Amino acid sequence: MTAPHPDTDFTLLLHAYGTAADTPARLRDLVSRDERARGRALLHLDSAIVH
Repeated sequence: MTAPHPDTDFTLLLHAYGTAADTPARLRDLVSRDERARGRALLHLDSAIVH
């Protein structure tokens, strides 16, 4: 998985609950070895992005 483009300012983007500043960290969590982090990432994508 590649990281979001470094020039992308997620604070200027929106998702269902406001600014998408939290999204890059959740995207990184999708490939985490930590099962809880992956779960939080999936919840974020389901609730804030897919909403």
